[in-house]
Amino acid sequence: MDRYDPDAPEGSKPQGGGGYVTKKDFRMVILIFPIVLIALYPVYLNLKRDSDKKICGVNIQAIGKAIQSYTFDNDDRFPPVYAESPEGGPLLQAGAAVNWLTLIEPGMTARAKTFCPSAAREENSLFYSSIAGGPREASYGLFFPTEGMATYQLRDPKSLILVTETANNGAQETYNPRQILDGEDRPVGKDGFMIGFDNPDGNFEADDTTQFVTRLAFRNSAGGYVRRGIEGRHSVGNHVVYADGSGGAMTSAEARATSAGSLLPRWRVR
Repeated sequence: MDRYDPDAPEGSKPQGGGGYVTKKDFRMVILIFPIVLIALYPVYLNLKRDSDKKICGVNIQAIGKAIQSYTFDNDDRFPPVYAESPEGGPLLQAGAAVNWLTLIEPGMTARAKTFCPSAAREENSLFYSSIAGGPREASYGLFFPTEGMATYQLRDPKSLILVTETANNGAQETYNPRQILDGEDRPVGKDGFMIGFDNPDGNFEADDTTQFVTRLAFRNSAGGYVRRGIEGRHSVGNHVVYADGSGGAMTSAEARATSAGSLLPRWRVR
């Protein structure tokens, strides 16, 4: 509040200056405000990326724990990757695959989600959720050779990647040279729920032609994971859950499945 000075000459301004904003002041604020926003935008992006990374980490940890709960209730065996339709290929319900997420989602915490906030919408697959009574989006895939396997049969659970971040149908230029097919050899559509091999004759087992695993969420990897400019979803790469339930992260270099004709430990089940 301006102070009144009884000894001040008549017509002089009150002490402390006027309480009004002039047009010049207003124009200055308008000019400065966009500059401040531009300066702060990189800070906002960094904060958002860090937040997305943490949320995604919480999600995949919850998925790992839910899979462990599933194995406890099912003779120590991992879930099937998908339920098969009578015609072959994934069984669809309400337009979404009945798959491993359908089975383990009830064991996830309410806080966790099945999709990563950093994933583009087109990268996400769909699964049938018994909780929602319809489709839900997913940003994660299960390594196919583990389906139905007993935990005690695994060669090296602490090295074997069980679940990681995936993309759907080659979205964002991700590596998916062979889509999942139905019983009539037609692409099933959204196939990011399964990690497979890049063999010309199938996704399910490695052979002499295998080089990489497919559908991992590494953008700009459509020509293979050896190109420059390949990006994971996060600064650490992509989140993973190993078969022993522990968590971690992987880079695009770890998408290579074989070395000197042998499967590497991270993709070798037995």
